Amino acid sequence: MKAWSIIISLLLAVVMTACGNDEPQRRPVEASISPQSLTLEIDQSAQLTVTGLDEFSLLYNSEIVAAEVMGNIVTVTALKAGETEMRIVGESVRLSCLITVLSPDDVPYDFTAELADNSERYHSHYVSLRYDNPGTFFNRFSDGTIEIVEIESGSHIEFNPDEKRLAENGQAVSLRSVTVEKEEGGLRWFHIVDSEGYHIVVVAETQ
Repeated sequence: MKAWSIIISLLLAVVMTACGNDEPQRRPVEASISPQSLTLEIDQSAQLTVTGLDEFSLLYNSEIVAAEVMGNIVTVTALKAGETEMRIVGESVRLSCLITVLSPDDVPYDFTAELADNSERYHSHYVSLRYDNPGTFFNRFSDGTIEIVEIESGSHIEFNPDEKRLAENGQAVSLRSVTVEKEEGGLRWFHIVDSEGYHIVVVAETQ
């Protein structure tokens, strides 16, 4: 009789163990990254969202992009043209995002908006000056050189369209082309492309 009692007790214990927990088993959240690829222009930024990882580290080419992490958001900033794979490394997890940074030559440049603006100005990849900002002066010399000076920042531009010569703050800029896109009301719209493929806009009086 005791043997049967023991067997029954064991069977009840097995049944209670199998049926005693009615809560569904929680499935682990699968780690992912979105988007899985990015195409950026130099100086442009974009965000990646990492899901399912509380902690992770990043591996990438720091010459091509910079990255800043805040929570599960990774802000990527393009520094130099090229391709790099950003790897997100967590515990037993490896994710990746292919990042392509376009060179200036790969980015179409639309001069239409520049033609609609008749304010005197200089705009390059590094410097932006406008005559209508207080303390900015445009000077013209007899040899055709256009000098632009901004008192507050100390910026100094010298541009000679005839000689295709440009200097920013004393540093010569190697030029690939200089084109006059428009001439109206004593103003000329110059479209300049430097040796690295960056576009530069100069709108100034030439008389």
